[in-house]
This record gives sequence, structure tokens and C-alpha cells, in this order.
Amino acid sequence: MKRQRAIRALLLTLGAVALSFGQLRELEELRAEASKDPAAAAEIAVRLDQSVQQRHIQAMKSSASAYPADLLRWLPPTVDQFWISTEPFALDPDVALSGLGQRPLVAYAADHLLSIDQGRFARQFYGRKLQLVAGAVHGARDRAYFHYFDTTIEVSQGEFEGTWVAVPKPNLLVTANSEAFLQDILNRMEHRGETPAPAVRPELQYADRQASLWGFGKGVALSFGETSKAIDLYFLQPPSPRQRRYELRAFTQQTAKPLPEGVTHMWSDIARGPGALQMAVQLVGLPLHPMAHQFLKPSLPSNPGGNPAPLDNLLRELEPAIRAQNWRLASQLTPKLATAVSAAAAKANGKETAQWNERILAWLPGDVETAMASSVAFTLAESASAGLTMKILPLLNLASAEKGELIKALLGRTVIAAFTALRPPQRPQKDSVRPSLGLQPFRGCGIYVFAQPLLSEGLFHRVAEDSVVGLPVWTAELKAEAGSIQSSYVSLPAPNILAACNDRDFLHDLLLRATTGTTPERVALPDSLSLWRHVDKTASVWGVSKYDSMAQALIADGMVKATGATVQMQTSSARIRMFATANPWTKITAAQPFKDAAKVSEIAPGVWELSIDGDASALQIMPLVALAALQVPIFI
Repeated sequence: MKRQRAIRALLLTLGAVALSFGQLRELEELRAEASKDPAAAAEIAVRLDQSVQQRHIQAMKSSASAYPADLLRWLPPTVDQFWISTEPFALDPDVALSGLGQRPLVAYAADHLLSIDQGRFARQFYGRKLQLVAGAVHGARDRAYFHYFDTTIEVSQGEFEGTWVAVPKPNLLVTANSEAFLQDILNRMEHRGETPAPAVRPELQYADRQASLWGFGKGVALSFGETSKAIDLYFLQPPSPRQRRYELRAFTQQTAKPLPEGVTHMWSDIARGPGALQMAVQLVGLPLHPMAHQFLKPSLPSNPGGNPAPLDNLLRELEPAIRAQNWRLASQLTPKLATAVSAAAAKANGKETAQWNERILAWLPGDVETAMASSVAFTLAESASAGLTMKILPLLNLASAEKGELIKALLGRTVIAAFTALRPPQRPQKDSVRPSLGLQPFRGCGIYVFAQPLLSEGLFHRVAEDSVVGLPVWTAELKAEAGSIQSSYVSLPAPNILAACNDRDFLHDLLLRATTGTTPERVALPDSLSLWRHVDKTASVWGVSKYDSMAQALIADGMVKATGATVQMQTSSARIRMFATANPWTKITAAQPFKDAAKVSEIAPGVWELSIDGDASALQIMPLVALAALQVPIFI
């Protein structure tokens, strides 16, 4: 017996070492590169953070596997609607404010907790991770929510502005909109006799309990996969013609597998936005639209511009956490490690970034009107390419190339220089269609200089579909709607330089200038342009745009004439200056979130500055304003 226990313990130890081997190897690689190649170390740190976060997610999912069965036992058998979200996430205001476009499931799961007591209740949990969130509806109005955290929580129990709160287990927060319903659930949890029978509903057999979100309502079962983006609805009674025509217009009926008579399978996905999911989730008890955003302001980094934690200290703490498979602790340390190493890489490459930006300016064709660039090297993390952060300005073309797949393949790469240039926007025809939602068509080229060669990326293993000035060009169709950009064009003028354009002629002119071996006299945006006196090229992201004779300030009143604009954006501040005949910012500053946060001043005759300092809500919207000022509007 002792020998069997010893063998079992040895096997468990070997298994733990095997599970942690990949992360430990990356840690050793990082140590080796930290002093001699900061850019390579930054890429390793991002990969390490991604793998550790994935380990933590897997650990949270594994430990939460028994929770759904418990929840169904604790609810009344006559429960009308039930849903459960199995995707772990960190609670943060940004989840509700921007998550609907990026991770709609997480935005829905976080909504109720973030809205309790007008957002005040959730502040004590910011930064904490949730393993699982579920909700139930019973009768005409009784609602309950279940929040499983990955660690023990301590919170006052009782009523908070109409929401009743209890912590029946160390890591479980239960809330309800009535004391009686909450008490009923707690009584079933504390059942001292037989184990309460789980809720039994015929819809349950059609819900995929391995899905990211699953649940049931009266006569309907829902499953949604966050990775696949697929939504499956099973109706035990065929949906009415009116429901199909309106509510289910984004769904198609599936007939691939036989179903019992009367059961209908409808399918959709969220490739075109979260609208189909918004309709589906209300069938199982989630609200149609999250409401937490009205109480929240996005968070700023806790120490913007401050010194990152010492690298040696982080390495000393991280290694034992990985060896012990303490993924919760490791997941807290690796973001700090990635920040520290990326900061060192940015500092080491700062001079090179400025030099590349000047070189790229010299490559621009003479009719370019807009330039946007990052002044610092950075590691391409998911947060830099998702959502509307300030980095989206120089990443515009990279983010859209290959239908968004290219930037995903490049995550973890260190970008020495990121630069986007725009030609004059195409003027809409009189009979043109109404603008589509989102980013409007523009003619642009992005030039991206990486620390390492890119030939290993999967895209470049594909036979190139085109050739420009003797260089292979990979193309992909983007959109087919009338008046929109048709294709993306990607080329490598050098092994570590990537050009991504949505206009082939623009790519041709750019590559011709970039590959001549000489630096021609710059014609586009020349040094004599007065706009340059209002550009701080040391800002994290900067931009400049001269308007042609037909251009107007895209965000100003029609009576205001404007000739150009500049942009300077930092983590906690932003400045947009417009050359105009009068204040162009009156509409912007009259609306929230700018009304109480923006400052407008005429810093020089005809130069009107819109500035934001420290207000996270306004800073989150500033990239929208910056894009419009730089002649790339977004229609909302």
C-alpha cells in the first residue's frame, strides 16, 4: 500500500512538472534574453503571459465543472428560465463598456454585478476573477444571480438598493431581487434531508452543457460557443412566422440531423455583430441590453507612466508559482512581467522607432494627407488590436488585413515602428448608399517594422496572389457592400517590414519609394507644413492631417472651415488640435462624456485644442474623435 501511494505521488509530481515544463522553459529563455535582446525578451514575456493565463482559465473551468449541477438542485423545479456562462473573466468596468463588441458573453455575464447599487457594490471586486456566472428567473418577476469567484470573498450581506445579497459559500456570491426568493434558494442549499431534486425541464436535453453559454426558457434551449461564435436555438414548438420574420431573421433552420417531431433547430453566429446573441439571450432570461454602462467609468492603469516592478523580483516570485502550478498567483505576476519587459524593450528601441518614423515619412507619395504613428516600440498584445484604444490609429490597416486574421497571427511580436498613411478620402457620390455601421471606407497603407523577421508566419507560406514592383503580394477580399473597401494587400519589402494596404495603387507607389535604395526628397506633409509645429512626436501616438480644398472638419458645424488637425495621445491624456475659422469642438463638448471632462482653448490664432486629462470615460472615446479629425470617420 505504501509503495502504491509512493508511486502515485511520484506520478502526480511528474505530471505537475510536465504541465509546467513549457512555462518554465519560456521563463529560462526570458532570463537569457532580458539583458542582450530586450525585444526578444518582450515577445517571450507575452507568450508566457498568454500560456499562463490559459492555464489559469483551464484550472478555473476544471474546478467549476460541478457547479451547474449544484445550481439546478438549488433552484425550484418550476424555474422558468436559466442560463449559465462558463467563460472565466476578470471583473473590470471596461468589460461592460467595450466588451459587447469584443466578448459579448462576458459583457452580459458581468452586467448585473456591475450595476448593483449604481455600480458602487462591484468596486470592491475590481480585478478579481470570476469562474462562472449564472442566472435564473422564477415566476413573473423573481430573479437570482450566482457569481463564483476563483478565491474567497468577504462582503457585507443584506439589501443594496433593492438587491439582496448573500455569500453561502466562501467563493459564491448570490443575489436576488427579493428577499423571499433568495431565502428559498438558501434553504434548498442548506437542505438537511434528501438532496434536492434538480430542476427537470424537457429543454435541457437540447442545451450543450459544454458550451460557453447554455440555458433554457419556456420551450427553448440555447447554446453559444465563444470560440466558434455559433448560436444554437432549439424550439420545442416551431417558432411562429412573425418570430422568424423579426426576431429570428439572422437565423437559419438546420436540418442536418433528425429531431423529434415539432422540434426546430435554428442557427446563427455573431460574425456581423452581437445582435443575434442579444435576441437569443433574452429567451433564457438575460436582459436585452446590458445596463451597467450607465453607472461606470473605464479604468485607467493604476500607475500610468510609473516604474514597472523590478524584473528580478518578479522572476523570483513567478518560478515557484509555476512549479507548484499555482496558476492563480502566476496569472497575477505574468502581466506585470510582460509590462516590465515591454517597457525595457520600448526604452531600448526608442531612438530606432523615431528613425524609422522619419524614414517612412520619406516613403510616402506626394498626395498623402494623413499620417499616424506610434513613437514607442511595443509588443503586439490582444488588447492593442481589440477595441478602440489609442493604438488603433497606427494599426488601422494591420487590424483589417486578411479579414483580421493577420494581426491575430502576429500577437506577441515586438513592433519597432507602426505607421499608417492615408490618401484623400473618396468623396461620396450623390446617389451613394447610407453609411454602414462602423469604420467608413478610407484609402490607407500601414507600414510595420518588427524586431524579428516575419517569414515564419502562416500567411507567407501561401502562394502570393499578386506581385507589385517585383515583390509578392498576398490579397484578401474584405467586404462586398457597395462603396466599401474591396481588398487588402500585404507585402514584405524586407523580412522584418510589413506593408498592409487597402488600395493597390497606394501600395505600388509606397513600395516603389521604399525599395529604390535612396531617400527621395519628401513631398507629402513637408517639414514646412505649419501643422508640424503642433505635433509632439514623442507622444505615445501622434497624428497629422492636412485637409484638401474640399475638406471640412468632419466633427464640426458646417459653418466652420478647417484646414487640418493634429493628434497627440498618451495613456492618461489626449490633445487634438484643429486649424479652423472658429471653435470646431462645440458639438463634442456639449455631450457626455466630454461635457464635464474636456477643455477647449485657442492656443494660437486659428488653432483650437480639445484636451482631456485623466478622465477615463472621455479618453476611451477620444480615438473616435481623433479618427474623425484625421479624416477617418466612424458611423455609429
